Amino acid sequence: MSHATRSSRIRHVGAAIALTGAAGVGSACGGGDANAATVVSILDAGEGATIVLPVPYEVGQTASTSATFAASIDINGAGTDEEVSFAFQLDLTSTVSEVAADGGGLVIFTIAGAEWLEQPEGLDDALITDMVGLTYSESYDAAGLAGSRELVNDEELSDEQRQAAEDLLEQSESVAFEFPEAPVAVGATWTSDTTISSNGLEFPATYHYELVSLDDESFVIDVTYDSPVDTDVDGMNVTGRISGSGSITGAVDNPLELAYQIEQDADVAAEIDGDSLDMQMTITFDNAVTGAADGSVGSIDPSATGTTAPN
Repeated sequence: MSHATRSSRIRHVGAAIALTGAAGVGSACGGGDANAATVVSILDAGEGATIVLPVPYEVGQTASTSATFAASIDINGAGTDEEVSFAFQLDLTSTVSEVAADGGGLVIFTIAGAEWLEQPEGLDDALITDMVGLTYSESYDAAGLAGSRELVNDEELSDEQRQAAEDLLEQSESVAFEFPEAPVAVGATWTSDTTISSNGLEFPATYHYELVSLDDESFVIDVTYDSPVDTDVDGMNVTGRISGSGSITGAVDNPLELAYQIEQDADVAAEIDGDSLDMQMTITFDNAVTGAADGSVGSIDPSATGTTAPN
């Protein structure tokens, strides 16, 4: 195998793990895959005024969001010593179009903008830009877990956009934030044991949540998570650990107004053709609410409210 081919495989593995880890903290495109094996446990219900999470769906609720994903990957070993970094931004609009009898909702998403902020060598510009114009629906149950996704505007799309839609809807199966079934108050803590699933990879993960703030307009939740890695990617056995922490800020009257800022670290080792290599990754994911149902702008931005990811 040539050095160029090996390096390409190694970069692909790093990017796949980075994107999969990010999927576990909530997809930029609102996505999740309801997982019957997920177990949510309340450790402490908190004290004082309570809130039911997620906030109930109502037809006509809307929001605009801007999500930025950035990753820096340091790879050493197997004849490779390099750093790979990339960043992109997606701008979306979302609307609740239906509410089910059980309290779940059908949400229509449109990707209004997409751009590379830092484009890595070897990745096609169209991987991101062909997403612009995609409109798809996604169903959520009353607990906020996502179910089926369906493309809405297939007839309006180019062949390239249809391919981007297929990649988005079929390959990016991730989990969303998970909430307890009972009402909770400030100080409440809960955990969820679930599986991060994306890019053909699956990792078990445990999430820890704490409701740290609640008022008449918004709530703030701190979240941490930890996931062991032991899988095969592109013919390479990969082991290690992914962990992350950050905050979620939401509106008390609109489940679509959900902002979060997460910082994630990963330390993994891989075997390729009998050689070993190490990968260290730092990933940040910022999702800001840029518009709400009443037409306001910048209604929720975690960096503006001081709910930044802890160091």
